[in-house]
Amino acid sequence: MPTDKKNSDARGFDLPAGEGLPEGAGKSWFFGIGINEYRPPFPKLHNARKDIEDILGLLQERYEVDEPHTLFDEDATRGAILDTLQLLDEQVREEDKVIIYYSGHGHLDRKERGYWIPADAEERRVATYLHNATLREFVAGIDARHTLLISDSCFSGALLARDADYAQAALEELERSRSRWVISSGRQREKVADGAPGKNSPFAASIIKVLGRNQDARLNAGLLFDQVLKLTRFNYEQMAQSAPLFGAGHEGGQYVFRLRASEETTWEDAAKENSVRAYNRYLARFPRGKRADEALARLQALEDEQEWQRAERIGRIYAYQHYLRSFPAPRHAETARQRIAELEAESTPPPRQLAKPPESENDSIIYPKQKQFPKKLQIPEFISLEELSGLINISATDIITACMRKGFIVSINQRLDAEIIHLIAEEFGKNIDVIVSNNFTDSRDGKLYRTIELNGQRWLAQNLNFDVGEGCCFYENDPKNGEKYGRLYTWEAAKKACPPGLRRELSRTLAAADG
Repeated sequence: MPTDKKNSDARGFDLPAGEGLPEGAGKSWFFGIGINEYRPPFPKLHNARKDIEDILGLLQERYEVDEPHTLFDEDATRGAILDTLQLLDEQVREEDKVIIYYSGHGHLDRKERGYWIPADAEERRVATYLHNATLREFVAGIDARHTLLISDSCFSGALLARDADYAQAALEELERSRSRWVISSGRQREKVADGAPGKNSPFAASIIKVLGRNQDARLNAGLLFDQVLKLTRFNYEQMAQSAPLFGAGHEGGQYVFRLRASEETTWEDAAKENSVRAYNRYLARFPRGKRADEALARLQALEDEQEWQRAERIGRIYAYQHYLRSFPAPRHAETARQRIAELEAESTPPPRQLAKPPESENDSIIYPKQKQFPKKLQIPEFISLEELSGLINISATDIITACMRKGFIVSINQRLDAEIIHLIAEEFGKNIDVIVSNNFTDSRDGKLYRTIELNGQRWLAQNLNFDVGEGCCFYENDPKNGEKYGRLYTWEAAKKACPPGLRRELSRTLAAADG
């Protein structure tokens, strides 16, 4: 990108003269890189970050995006970009599809080799740039069925194969065949516009317009490009390009954008599947939908039945107690109480017979030997293996070994449910009671949480993962950590995040802390 005012809105840069540089059924992934803030002497851009945010938002609203990843401004270093590409290489499966979208500066050296310019790039140090060959190598290595690389930077046409043909075929055939496809905002030697501050670049604006007004259930990358080319060419002096990524394993397919199903269609699919997963999927997309209450009711009925079947398989008192505590009105409550009564009757020892009283003072008194029962340990459910080891005075190594003999694997930091705790206790002859947790379904988004009752109060046994907007984030900004660890909240956001059914207890706790 030149530093003179005449071309200050272009996404590329020139070096001073004479100073050359040294030589479908899988998941949908999105990796967006948007860089406005560059180190001097690289000029700052206005709209690169906004382009990524707007396009990702549109894709999440109207199309399929299961795994979004983004890097913006100072976070979009060369190392961070390569780390995320490596993550895609390790985690993307063969049936998945991937969009990689770059919006920032580009560079073409004197031998017409193209580069992306990361946020930490240094002037005239080509080792700090991201070479097209490196991108091509990563894209070729990702196992996805389809990978669509969109590059909105100057000289981005250098990525494309020469004399390529993107002839249209049946959508089924395009989806079935592997593809490694590129859409670039300009030709190989062409600088492209950044757009007015606060707007989108002409290229991004064209993509947003095409994807936003599309009403077809499926839109392939070739048709997207045709319309983007017309919109961009009509309004700006730049020529968008599209072709397979050269040398990356393209086999004639194309990425296909699929419109998200409507609420009614999603509900019909969920009702037909009639599974916990299906109703959770509906509630995740439409937490306040027309069928949300019915979905929650069906979800609870399925979870009730699953928990009941689990209790029946185990056939122990603690399993039936856990079932009764898991739901406000368990469907099999009467049968569960009968099972508990039967098991208690089976385990009750017969009454002891006292010896006859002595007939004379000379007769010795013989009393029956009383069996001494050790005091029961109170063990909370979802205690870690390491904590359990300390409470029952058995080494963690011995516990892990015993579990392996029984056919399941545990780790020292793993949280153990009631069933596993009882199995471990039986193996080592320990007399315990497990304080079993309950389940709580958040009516706002359908997520299920474990809870536990202590001293008459109900507490969450795992971290919340409810989006309140401002004031919350994921650990390491990775959405996948939300499933493992919940979200991180500020003080005020935590008050908003607490589910209505548990808000009174939280308010009491926070009030005491404010004290």
